[in-house]
Amino acid sequence: MNLKLHSVSIALCALVALALIASPAEAKKEIKNWPCKSALTDDIPASVIWNPAPKLDPSWEEDEGVRKIVQYAIDPANPPSEGKDAIAEYAATLGADKDKRLVQVFTGLLAETNVFHTIVISGIRNFIIKAKILADVVAENDAEINDPNTSAQRKKDVEVARASNFHDMDDAEEEAEFLCHRYDYVEKKLGLLTDQLRAEMTKK
Repeated sequence: MNLKLHSVSIALCALVALALIASPAEAKKEIKNWPCKSALTDDIPASVIWNPAPKLDPSWEEDEGVRKIVQYAIDPANPPSEGKDAIAEYAATLGADKDKRLVQVFTGLLAETNVFHTIVISGIRNFIIKAKILADVVAENDAEINDPNTSAQRKKDVEVARASNFHDMDDAEEEAEFLCHRYDYVEKKLGLLTDQLRAEMTKK
């Protein structure tokens, strides 16, 4: 492998590695040119999903039944419809403490959704940084290819490297776009599950 191309690869790997180990808080602060249609937010506030929101109950993890419902409903493998069915079945088993338990479920769903929300933001950030680094490398490749002092053999080598770098840049942009869909879906799913909770609380 050409020494210069190899050095670029090492630098790219190092910069991407730094992006991957950044904290979630840093990820939210440092994102520029946010690619998603929905605005970048920190944690999803309860009032955005349920307004006026009930007082959250952080003890939700202490109840096994609540915890199981939260874990099942929030699991990305389970669509909102299955989560709503599970909530309805769980609510049917509750007695006088139904409202309290369902508020606990909401608290858990909100907390776990925000964990996933932060993970998705971090992923988007990583792919944005990777795409930006690769775009800079592609620009350097173009400059060298167009340099009249570049030898024919060197130009061929750089053209091969450019094709690979451009492909990886395109992949990173597509991954960021995919995660943007996940970013929107996370909040939408929480809203649908919350609608079911509210519906169950109106049943007496």
